[in-house]
Amino acid sequence: MKRFPTSSLLNVSLIRTFLSGLFVAIALPGVSLAAPVFSQRVANPSSSDAGTISDVNGLSNRGAQAADNLTLASPVTVRSVKWWGYFDDNDVPTTPISFDIIFYADSGELPDQGNILSSTRVTFTEIVDTGENFGGDPEEEDIYVFEANVPPTNLPGGTQVWFSVLADSGSSNDGEFFWRFDSITGAYGAARLDFAAANPFQTEPERDFSFVLDDAPVPGSFLEITSFRRISGNVYELTLEGKSNTAYELRSSVSLEFNPGTTVLHLTQGDPGDPGTIGGLDEHILTTDSNGDAVVQMTFTEPRMFLRTQSSQ
Repeated sequence: MKRFPTSSLLNVSLIRTFLSGLFVAIALPGVSLAAPVFSQRVANPSSSDAGTISDVNGLSNRGAQAADNLTLASPVTVRSVKWWGYFDDNDVPTTPISFDIIFYADSGELPDQGNILSSTRVTFTEIVDTGENFGGDPEEEDIYVFEANVPPTNLPGGTQVWFSVLADSGSSNDGEFFWRFDSITGAYGAARLDFAAANPFQTEPERDFSFVLDDAPVPGSFLEITSFRRISGNVYELTLEGKSNTAYELRSSVSLEFNPGTTVLHLTQGDPGDPGTIGGLDEHILTTDSNGDAVVQMTFTEPRMFLRTQSSQ
């Protein structure tokens, strides 16, 4: 796994539930899919291994975007995606890299830029090296795999749609991202070049891009509430199961309407009787600021975290 010098921070949203003060935490990108609804992979090694630029900073900052077509047998809801690619000359970005994940409707056998079915931006502060190399040649570029949740996206059955991933590292000094594809006779994809010129997508022959669509979120990307009880009044206790050695950020939603200075959460690590540490503290008390907002960053050093929550005032 390639690690960037920045820390891994997965944004977590707190939302109101049927009990005031009971929070559900949601994390984003992770690894490993469960039940693919569409899968198209490049064999490794493969004599037809190929790749094309799909990078905002590609072509000397002029930009290039690739897309691939697919037709599903029946309607599905996509909740996570996975794709493969490499960086030119193995010049991997040294800063977090973002991707725009876009589903387009079809217009004239090309992506319809005026009819976007779903668009999501995700950011990776670490990336996963598959151990494969372009063309199966150990002297060629390393192949990386990316995986992320997307908002539930309904795709029709029997109708062609388009899928695209567009990289953005924020710099033209690193290697351009190449989306891996299988160069197969009869297959085709699409590409658009030079964003400033607003050029439309054009057909690109012999391209089956490497990606997987799944109807389930990335496993482990959601914190799970494993126990819950009311202490007294508006105070509740719950235990969350999360991924070890993963940083999370908890934020109160403005809809919770906490009064300024309200104590919202008492956080401890591990079992209630054996708190452990969070950021070097045995216990962290989360208090709202002058706007009634509350933010805390924490890292699970073991899978369990114990929280005591107080309801909104």
